[in-house]
Amino acid sequence: MNKQLLIGCCLLFSIYTAFAQSTIEPSIVTTDPIFVQGVSGFQNILTVTDAPGDAVTVWFCPVDDNGEVLSDSIQATSDGSDWIDTLDMGSLDSNAAGIEAHYYDSNGDFIEASDPYNFTIKLLPASVQSGWVSIVADSISEEGIASLTFSINVPDSMQPVDPDIVGIGGKSFGLVANTIVLEQTYDLSSGDLTAVSSAYQYQLNAFGRPIAAGQISLDNISGFSIDIDTNFNPLISGHFSAERELFTFVTTDATLPLPINPASISIGASLTASGGLAADCYLGIDAGSGQFGFIQTQDGARSNISIGAKMTGEVHVTASLVNRHLAGIEATLAATARIGASYEFQTVPAWQDSFLLGGDLIVTGDVKLTGLAGSAKKWWCANNPFSFGNCEPNNTVLSGVIWPRNNSNNPMTFGGGLPSNLDTLFHALFRNQNPYARSVQGDSGITFPAPDANPQPAFSNRGASVATVWIEADSVASHLLISTLDTTHNKFSLPIEVQSNEVMLADPKLAIAPDGSIIIVWTQSSLQPSDIENNAQFGVDTLLNSFVVWYAAYDPATASITSKSSIDNPSGLPASKPSITISDSGNAMITWLAEDSVASTTDIWYTVLNEGNGLLYQSTPDIINDLPGNNYSVNVCYTDSVNAIAVWITDADADDSSGGNQIIACYFDGTNWGSPIGISDQNDDEQFHDLSMDFNGRYGL
Repeated sequence: MNKQLLIGCCLLFSIYTAFAQSTIEPSIVTTDPIFVQGVSGFQNILTVTDAPGDAVTVWFCPVDDNGEVLSDSIQATSDGSDWIDTLDMGSLDSNAAGIEAHYYDSNGDFIEASDPYNFTIKLLPASVQSGWVSIVADSISEEGIASLTFSINVPDSMQPVDPDIVGIGGKSFGLVANTIVLEQTYDLSSGDLTAVSSAYQYQLNAFGRPIAAGQISLDNISGFSIDIDTNFNPLISGHFSAERELFTFVTTDATLPLPINPASISIGASLTASGGLAADCYLGIDAGSGQFGFIQTQDGARSNISIGAKMTGEVHVTASLVNRHLAGIEATLAATARIGASYEFQTVPAWQDSFLLGGDLIVTGDVKLTGLAGSAKKWWCANNPFSFGNCEPNNTVLSGVIWPRNNSNNPMTFGGGLPSNLDTLFHALFRNQNPYARSVQGDSGITFPAPDANPQPAFSNRGASVATVWIEADSVASHLLISTLDTTHNKFSLPIEVQSNEVMLADPKLAIAPDGSIIIVWTQSSLQPSDIENNAQFGVDTLLNSFVVWYAAYDPATASITSKSSIDNPSGLPASKPSITISDSGNAMITWLAEDSVASTTDIWYTVLNEGNGLLYQSTPDIINDLPGNNYSVNVCYTDSVNAIAVWITDADADDSSGGNQIIACYFDGTNWGSPIGISDQNDDEQFHDLSMDFNGRYGL
């Protein structure tokens, strides 16, 4: 028999319920309880233990005050001799006044009805009907006291930051999933509510990331009232606020220009934001329309939420000469900022909202060029009277207000500055600060020291043989030196000069052959001092474009250089950053970077040195890879007499400030290089800047 027919039977035979002998035993045992339509969680387990013996089917039928069966009857489940089912009382029709159990025999004929289980259903609250409020009964005690949770959804706020703001432009800022939660107890006998606690729960997304979640107690706040009317509609009015350490955020590096062409400097910041949340809430029944929601008061005020934070932190700086990855920096920087958002809204009688997002960010301090770029610029300035003011003291390339751009003395605001009402929020939360100050300057104490002499030491060993190379400079030239370890006396030998150059030496590396001989590689300029002195057209980029790779053989037995030569460079491109490895059979492989500043690419080249008749013969150089963009931080090592492996970092978009670069491995079989293989997880948020590889026997790391 289908449900519609059974309901019809319930209607037909409901007049006989007065003669029923069986009863319904509810799990909610309160006499004549009062339930609320639309409130979930009033789970009532209905059980019949004394059904007629010939009952084959049992239905629980809601009835109104007149005993008429309503349309939401449910079929009970047989449990041995009992009949049982669970009904959420908040889902019943508001006309329901009781439930009867109706019994049917095997032919589908009505037998009788039980005594009614009586209750009252309150009408669906306007607050629940509006969609802004949900009410859930979490538990019901034996005494008929229910724990109710009112969850009031507050409209989310989210806005992108001005795209012109370096590092955070285009990223969103605001609140999502913010809710007012009211905990109440409810007496099912009397229908009375008693307040337990109230809180505002929020999730803050800053710059596109979920940053901070928290809760603010709304209990006992002066000027803030919460009431619930007899129809279960929350009525809320007033202001609340709270101090919070909101988040710690690391910005994406932002690339800014340097006064060297081609060159750039990347600045990023780690910021800790302490601030607060403030809100005005007006929730209730709109007087004109009778609708429930966030209303406008008689004096025109609307609900609003404001987020304010003062950010302080440390700034990290990295510098790179486009493809060369040669520059160093020394910086002492401080970051201070304020950021705020204010969201105003009403939902009835019509939706209206407005959002303001604003703030300022300032980085102050000094940035100096060091390392190879600093040495090159310092050398040029010392020897070139045509610098026209481009030779800053101590190579200080940026000073004072570094961020925003152009060394402006005013912080760069976005969104038109902070929303005006946030000054009050800042004043309340930061009592020791001037609420109208756009930024506060300080020293983070972060430094990145690098020695001006730029020694660039390198170290290598094979078995008990140990050697090191480094660069020293005097007033005339730079000198590449080598020293070997005397293992008997456990001290290094007196340095031997490998090469000197009056313009520039850089990037020394070395490897030891099985017979104990040593091959050193380095970068040096092909220019002469006369090419630079009194040359108004000369620039640091010209110097860097003059680099070539050299190698030399050193005999520890005689403590002398036995051969020395530049690497044949058929690409004609500036060469830098050489690496070297020597196989078990004595073959030496040299790799280097070929820099194409026009195409903005960096390729990896290699050659193999073979010994014959006491001389070193260089194979025809060839390219290892044809990957786009920058390929750098190359490590190379023979794994036996024939096979070798190279690992490096590749950056397809040739942009140091963006993520997504990868670690690559490539294998050499003695004749050819295989296809490059990525060995790092491809994560667009990750950046790799340095890489090293070492082997112990045939085990590599």
